Amino acid sequence: MLKIELNLENLKKCQCPDCHVQADNSCIKQQTILLEEKGHSTDLNGEFVLEADEIPLLYCVKGKSICEDLNFHEECQCVKCLIWKEYDLEARGNEGYFCRYGKATECCEIKEDNEEDQESKLREIRRAYYTPI
Repeated sequence: MLKIELNLENLKKCQCPDCHVQADNSCIKQQTILLEEKGHSTDLNGEFVLEADEIPLLYCVKGKSICEDLNFHEECQCVKCLIWKEYDLEARGNEGYFCRYGKATECCEIKEDNEEDQESKLREIRRAYYTPI
């Protein structure tokens, strides 16, 4: 099952701050100021002290942006992101624009009894996706 963590490591990989879709958005700028004012976004245990909606990053993890006036005529940067590549989000059926559509998902529903079987089935699907006919 796809599980991308909301953590500092992934925040550093995130391309959302450089994305033209949200570049001139006042709501995003307000969220960024709030993030900067609160200083470190995690406590000593690595747990986030901000609510997910207050973080203007990692829409692939936390879901779509609360900001409503993003510029979707601009090119999405998701496909350039290290997280996109690391989790092979294209093969999982994701189209990017997570700030608009919400968090990353699997390409299909996999109904297996345990997690190991689910991962095995997903690997099989990926092989079929990448194998030329």
